[in-house]
Amino acid sequence: MAKTRGQVDFDRLVNSEEFAKFSELLGDFTGLCVAFHAPGSAKIQPLTGLDRLCPLCNLIEAEAEGFRRCRATTRAYSKGAAKAGHAMHYRCHAGLYDVSVPIFSEGKWIGSIQSGQLLPAPPSEEGFQEFLKHNADLGLDTDAARDAYFKSPYLPKDKVETFMGLLSLFAGYVCEMGRRIHDLTDPEQTEEIGRAKRYIQDHFREPISLADVAEHAASIRPGSVCVSRRRSG
Repeated sequence: MAKTRGQVDFDRLVNSEEFAKFSELLGDFTGLCVAFHAPGSAKIQPLTGLDRLCPLCNLIEAEAEGFRRCRATTRAYSKGAAKAGHAMHYRCHAGLYDVSVPIFSEGKWIGSIQSGQLLPAPPSEEGFQEFLKHNADLGLDTDAARDAYFKSPYLPKDKVETFMGLLSLFAGYVCEMGRRIHDLTDPEQTEEIGRAKRYIQDHFREPISLADVAEHAASIRPGSVCVSRRRSG
């Protein structure tokens, strides 16, 4: 599929050194795993170290059925958050809290930042028994599940809201960074900038305006605005 002007190239973005550093800093700050999900793809690419994955998720995803359910849930709620047009948190198939932050460029959903997974309440024996009952059909080892449960993270509701706000800011940064990478490598944009530079070099002794330069460069158009919330209208 051909890219439109200003469209973000996420393959290049998520593999860049700068993006990796930013993602790790976010992971260090929150202690949670952060991943990227592209629309229409079964692939979920971690943006932080795999050691940040929720212990319960590691245990569940080790089972084939658990892995299938995890991926299906992520795809469904990633799409749901995009349809709603804003970040949201939800209960996954295993009863844990996940967060999905959609990213829009030119009004089009181009991916989501996913994070979690969090216990729905402070860890307790009662909460553990509820988790076991909820996931009984997965056949998890009780001792392994207990160890993973009490090592899994929990955040109060207000902290989850703050975390979603942080991820929304991160999503905006992701989109802006991608746009800049695109502009620097876009042949059409590069040609326009080249014409503008040559015009300035040829006429630097004359009184020229920005409008003169833009007109000579065949209208250097501004980059698109990237947001983590869908445009209205």
